[in-house]
Amino acid sequence: MKNYNERTQDILQKAAVQKKRNAKTVKTATLLSVLLTVILAFNLFMFVPYSTGGFDIRLYKDSKYYSVIQKVGELTYDKAVVKSNFERWTEKLGDLPVNDGDASGATPPTVTAPGTAEGNDGYKEVTNNQTDGVIEGDLFKRGGDKVYYLSVGGAYYGDDGRIGEITDFIDFKNQNVHFGLEFKLQVYPLKGADTVKTQEFLIGEKDGMVFSYSAVREMFLSSDCTTITVLSPCYDKENHLYTAVISIDVSDTSDIKEINRTYISGQYVSSRVKDGDILLVSNFTVRWKPDFSDETQYLPHTGKPDSFTPLAANDIICPDDASSANYTVICMLDEKTLDVCDSAAFMSFSNEVYVSESNLFVTRTHTVSHAVSSIYCVAYGEDGLDFAGNCEIDGRIINRYCMDEYEGVLRVTTDVAYSEDIGVNSPAWRTYKGASLYCIDLNSFEIIASVERFAPNGESVKSARFDKNTAYVCTAVNVNNIVKDPVFVFNLSDYNNIPKPKDTGTIPGYSLSLTKFKDDTLLGIGYGENLGTLKVELYRESNSDVKSVAMYELENTEFSEEYKAYYINADKGLIGLGAYYHGGTRYIVLRYDGYSLREVATIDFESRDWDDMRACMEEEFLYVFDRGGVKVVAPLLLV
Repeated sequence: MKNYNERTQDILQKAAVQKKRNAKTVKTATLLSVLLTVILAFNLFMFVPYSTGGFDIRLYKDSKYYSVIQKVGELTYDKAVVKSNFERWTEKLGDLPVNDGDASGATPPTVTAPGTAEGNDGYKEVTNNQTDGVIEGDLFKRGGDKVYYLSVGGAYYGDDGRIGEITDFIDFKNQNVHFGLEFKLQVYPLKGADTVKTQEFLIGEKDGMVFSYSAVREMFLSSDCTTITVLSPCYDKENHLYTAVISIDVSDTSDIKEINRTYISGQYVSSRVKDGDILLVSNFTVRWKPDFSDETQYLPHTGKPDSFTPLAANDIICPDDASSANYTVICMLDEKTLDVCDSAAFMSFSNEVYVSESNLFVTRTHTVSHAVSSIYCVAYGEDGLDFAGNCEIDGRIINRYCMDEYEGVLRVTTDVAYSEDIGVNSPAWRTYKGASLYCIDLNSFEIIASVERFAPNGESVKSARFDKNTAYVCTAVNVNNIVKDPVFVFNLSDYNNIPKPKDTGTIPGYSLSLTKFKDDTLLGIGYGENLGTLKVELYRESNSDVKSVAMYELENTEFSEEYKAYYINADKGLIGLGAYYHGGTRYIVLRYDGYSLREVATIDFESRDWDDMRACMEEEFLYVFDRGGVKVVAPLLLV
C-alpha cells in the first residue's frame, strides 16, 4: 500500500498530464476559432455586396451599355457602384463576360458617311462662312431669284393645336391654353425696289414639343432648292431638352408643306451641311441618379417621341477624365429623309464646334491647375464618321474661328491663365493671363509647334482668323471699361521656325471678328476705346508691322456681335450691320474706296432685332431683311 506521499505524487502527475491535454485542446479550439473568423471575414469582404451609390450595378452586367452605366453611376450617384470585391477583382482579371457593346473609351465610334446631293446652280451661298464647301445654318438662304427668311412669332396653343397669334383676341374659356413660339418661313422673290413677301409658312408645335423661348433657330436650303431644313432647341412636357429637325418642301412656293420632323436628344449646339448630309451637334444632360432601366434617362436618343432609338453602345466614348455625366452628341442625318445615318457621343459637354472639309472638331474646357481644352476629332466622308483622335492643350478656345485645319495640321489659339511659383527659398507666385498658339499634327495628334504666352500679360483673346499660312489674333485688356488691344499676325509657313509675330502695337478698342477684305486688308468689327462705341477698322501687314489704314466709329451704339449678321462683300468693299443709336434701330452700310471707310446708306427699322438682320446683293440692289420684312437700297446710294 502506497503511503501518503506516494499517493500525493500520483495525483500531481495525473494532474500534470491532464493539464497538458487541456492546454492542447484549448489551443486547437482557439486556432479553429481564428480560422473560422478569417474565413467569415474573407467571405464578407469578397462576396457580400456593399452599397456605394444607391443602386446595384450587378443588375445591368449583361447590358450592352454596362460600361456606360458604370461611368454614369460614378458621376451621378454618391459613390461609384454596388458590387463585391470578388467581382471587382475578377473583372480586372477578365473573368467576367465582356459584352459586345463596351463603351469604355478603348474602341472609338464608327459612323457612316454622307450621301451626295445633286448640284444646282440655283443655290447661292449668302453666309460668309469659315470653310469653303461646308454650309452653315442661318436665318436666311437664297435659291435662284428667291430669298427664304426664318422669322419668329408667338401664338396660343390649346389641346387641339394652334388657336391664334398673340395679336389676336382669344376667348380662353374652358380651354387649356398656353403660349408658345412658332417660326415663320417667309419667301421673297427678288425684284429690286418692288420686292415684297409673297408667302409665309408657319412652323408650330408638334409631337408634344415646345420650341425654346430663346428663339434660337437656323435653316438650310438643299442644293436643288426644293427643301428647307429647320433646326431649333425644344422641350418635351417634362422640360427635357431636344433638338428639332424639320423638313419643309419648298419645290412649289405656292404650296409649301412640312414633310418630316425628327428629334435628337440634347440642347442644340451647332450644325453644318456637306454633300447632302447634316452634321448636327447637341449637348445631352443625364438625369441625376437615373433609373438605368429607363434608357432615355442616361442615353442620347434619336427619332420621334413614340419610337426613340438610343445611340449604339460602341458609338459612345467615356473619357477617363470625364467630370460630368453629359454627352456631346454628333449625328449625321440625310438631308432629304432626316434618317440618322450614323452617330457618335463623348461623355462631356462641348463648348465649341469647328468643321473643316473632312473633319469635325468638338472641344471641352476643364480645369486642372489651370484651364485646359480637350479637342476630339471625328472624320467624316464616304465611309462615315470615324473617331480620328484627340489631344489636350493649355487654355480656353473662345470660338470656332480660333481653330483651323490646313494641310493636315490643326492650328488653335487659346486664352490662357496661369499662376506659378517662381520662388527659390520661399514661395513667390507669378500670374499670367494672355494667349498661346498651338499647331497639332492630325496624324499623331501631337503638338508640333507652339508660340506660348505671346500676348502682353493681362490680355485675353477676343477674335482670331486663319488664312492658309497666316494667323490673325486680336487680344485686349479692359481697365475700367477702357479697352486697348494689339492685332498679331503670324507666319506659319514653317512650323519648325515660326518667327516673332508682327503686331499693330497698342491701339484703342478690339475686334470681335477678323476676316480678309479688299486690297489685302484685314477687316475687324468690334468696339472702340469704350464699350459703347462701334468700331470698324481695316489693317494691312507690312514688312515690319501691322498698320491701321481706315477706321469708322459710332459712339453710344449697340450693335450685333453675331458674325452671321454682318454683310461683307470684299469685292465691292461693302460692309453692313444692324445697330441701335440715337433712339432708333438702323442698318448701316459702309464702303471702303481704297482710302477711307465711309457711310453710304442708313436704313431705319422699327424693331430692335439687329441680331436678326441679314442682307444680300443682286444686280446692285442691297436687300436687308428682319422680322418685319425687307427694305431695299438702290444702287446709286452705294456708290
